[in-house]
Amino acid sequence: MTTRASLLPDRSVLRVDGDEASKFLQGLLTNDVTRLGPDEATHAALLSPQGKILFEMFVVRADDAYFLETGAALLPDLLKKLGFYKLRARVEIRDLSDAVEVCAIWGGTVASDDVLVYADPWLPTLGQRAILPKGSFDSLSALAHLETPGV
Repeated sequence: MTTRASLLPDRSVLRVDGDEASKFLQGLLTNDVTRLGPDEATHAALLSPQGKILFEMFVVRADDAYFLETGAALLPDLLKKLGFYKLRARVEIRDLSDAVEVCAIWGGTVASDDVLVYADPWLPTLGQRAILPKGSFDSLSALAHLETPGV
């Protein structure tokens, strides 16, 4: 089976890092981000005080940071809302829209130091997601294994 990938231009990424990033996100989101291992992702939401979903996202842990992959149209509002809750927390929240892009990968795997790859947290059989430097999607085929091992 050939590895395939598709850019997801309707998705964008925020980076949350700092001494209190884990505690900050744990107190706001619907899923347990403290259980994430390196390069693991979970689906989470930010709710209104009444329990309505305001934002949905994939939360990916990498290095000492969390990457929030969410809808591009809602990213400015999410950034504003997180800034509202930040108060004095020792966290930095950055919009990476101009620096990275998101793609979906299926039918194989990709491995690279420049690409953050994680299993789709909704259903691992859907394949993988990747956060990669903007403009590097065309070279993704050089990173992909052309055949799925064992097929």
